[in-house]
Amino acid sequence: MFVLAALGGCESSQGFDRGRMSEQLSAGAQKATDEEISRIMGLQPQLDFPIRLAIYVKPREYYWHDPVWRIEDIDAEWVETLKRDGLVTAIIPIVESTVTGDNIADIRLAAARHGADAVLVLESVSDVDRYNNPLGITYFTIVGAWLIPGTHSDALVMMSGSLWDVRNGYLYATMQTEGEASDFGPAFLLEDYKVVAEAHRAALTAIEAEIAKRLHNIAPKAVP
Repeated sequence: MFVLAALGGCESSQGFDRGRMSEQLSAGAQKATDEEISRIMGLQPQLDFPIRLAIYVKPREYYWHDPVWRIEDIDAEWVETLKRDGLVTAIIPIVESTVTGDNIADIRLAAARHGADAVLVLESVSDVDRYNNPLGITYFTIVGAWLIPGTHSDALVMMSGSLWDVRNGYLYATMQTEGEASDFGPAFLLEDYKVVAEAHRAALTAIEAEIAKRLHNIAPKAVP
């Protein structure tokens, strides 16, 4: 009975629920009034490069297969490239305890307290598709579940980013990337969170490249 409960995965791939994932990424969107829209239309970009860039990772409810990721996951070489290209002078991590609310004004306030010129807000969601291949028939024996590679784990991570002016709330850029990873192995040894972590790294690498491109577009004279 224990074996059947532990191995109760699907016999074929079910795919990813991209609609649900997109809804989760946009769940924090706020309604705006006509007055707010008019105010936003009047905002102007005002960054003077190189800038002090704050990065805030929005917290969310994690599922059991999700690795908890931190600002330290950002590639150090990417940071050095931004500095070398004259785009940033410092990357400033914003920890959750310094943000008093969940809207962009609260995040900008925390970034201002850290002396940042702009703040990059990152958020991600993940989904796992776990299923058995034909070798999964051996799972009716306990030994098979430990030794036979009859299970697949596919992971998808969607990541969004938005770049804001700390002083006036001007939105410079938005972006969304995806990362996928797969692995297979015995059901009792295959760990979904490791596959999700690999997909997360792929999504983060893609968004780092996109951020660098957007910063170059905003400050075309920053690169010699």
